[in-house]
Amino acid sequence: MYRLFGFVLLAGLLMQAPAMADTNTKLFKNYGYDDPIALFTEEKGYFECPDFSDTVLCKTGVEFLGAEFDLILYFDQNTLSHIALFSEFDSVLYAKAIGALTNSFTLLRMRGAGEQVDLVELTRNSSSKAEMKKIINNFERNRLEEGHLEVEFIEVSAADAKNRENVEDVISHAPSTVRVATMIVFEDEDEGEDFIMLAFTQPRLQQAKVKRIIESTTEKF
Repeated sequence: MYRLFGFVLLAGLLMQAPAMADTNTKLFKNYGYDDPIALFTEEKGYFECPDFSDTVLCKTGVEFLGAEFDLILYFDQNTLSHIALFSEFDSVLYAKAIGALTNSFTLLRMRGAGEQVDLVELTRNSSSKAEMKKIINNFERNRLEEGHLEVEFIEVSAADAKNRENVEDVISHAPSTVRVATMIVFEDEDEGEDFIMLAFTQPRLQQAKVKRIIESTTEKF
C-alpha cells in the first residue's frame, strides 16, 4: 500500500475530540437502528448485494464527504442492525473521514495484523503524551504499509472515556443508544486497489435485542 507510506494523522486526535453522546437511534444520517427492511425498496435504489445473504441490501452512489460511496445495509430479523459505507481510498478522503468522525466521536481503538492499541489503556498507562503519540504514529504507519488498519471511534466525550479502564469499560458505561464508528482501510490484493470503509453500529442496542430474543425463547431440547 505504497500510497499510504508516512501518512499518519491519528496521534493528533488523542483523547481530544469534543464528542458528546447522542440520545437517538440513528445509525447514520436518516438510517435508524431497527428500521424495517420493507422501507428499503427497489424503487428507492436498494438491491440485494452480490455475494451476500438476502438480509443485506446495497445502494450505490451515496454522497458523503464529497465522494461517492456504496452503502451496505445489514439486517437482523428484518430490521436494520448496522450499516457500512465503502469507497476507493485516497489520502484526502482518509483525512476528511477522520475529521468528520472526530466532530462527534472520540478515538477509541486501533487494530490491524492481529494487534490492537486500546487508546483508553494507553492514555492511563503512558508516561507522557510524546510516548503515546509515538506509539499511535508507529501503529498507524505500520498497519497502513501492511495494507490493513481499523480505527474505532465512540460517541462519548473524551473526558468520559478517560475515566474508564479500557475500551470495553467505556462501551459498557455508555448510553444505551451510543454509536460506534469504525473506519477500515484495506488493500484488495486481487484487484490491486486500496479501499476505505466506514461502519456504524449501536452495540448496546444490539446487545439488548439479542438478550430479549434469548429471554423470550421457550423452546427446550
